[in-house]
Amino acid sequence: MSKVTAIYNTSCFFAYLFSVLLLGERVRLAKCAAVGVSIVGVVLMALAGPDAGATAATRSSELLGDALSLACACGIGLYQVLYKKYAVPRDFHSLYAVNFMTSLLGLSTLALCWLPVPALHAARIERFALPNRAQALLICANALAGVAFNAGFMIALALTSPLFAAVGVMLTIPVMAVVDMAMQGQLLAWNVFVGGAAILAGFIILTLAEYHDSVRKAQRADDDNDD
Repeated sequence: MSKVTAIYNTSCFFAYLFSVLLLGERVRLAKCAAVGVSIVGVVLMALAGPDAGATAATRSSELLGDALSLACACGIGLYQVLYKKYAVPRDFHSLYAVNFMTSLLGLSTLALCWLPVPALHAARIERFALPNRAQALLICANALAGVAFNAGFMIALALTSPLFAAVGVMLTIPVMAVVDMAMQGQLLAWNVFVGGAAILAGFIILTLAEYHDSVRKAQRADDDNDD
């Protein structure tokens, strides 16, 4: 865990902000509270002591890294809202649309994301080397897990809202901490427990808020039909 994780997971704030601006969603206190509590939980889980071995050059580059993480969080929030607004068919939920968008993401990654690799290798910034067998198996396993995650995330985004999907992804953070504890035998610090509880509380608050919103929309639709 690091502050990069905390900064990246502020994407739920940007998802809510862009939902208000682009989807016309109303600002509700419960949803704002859910976002705030979840972000506080991530920050608590990312708390760490200072790195005594860090050099001056490393510290000077942290600001750039933090800025890039914030830009990624903003971009992820905007992407979720634009996907909900333009890529999800209205009043029609189909896995075909989800699979199509996930396939496009994979194809764009395959076609574009390798382009900087030769330049970085030539400049000796990031050396490229073919993986050995064990590394290749891990890469394949990670790729399959990524496909499952992206497909599930797209389905959640289509069926719920960008904010709900973004906060739901935060639940993976305490789950990863528990898995690390079980597999590596590490004792979790107090901030991990408190932060995980805060993330879970934020998700519960958001779930209740989304449920009340759906009830209000159903009642409004019934009233319109009666008129």
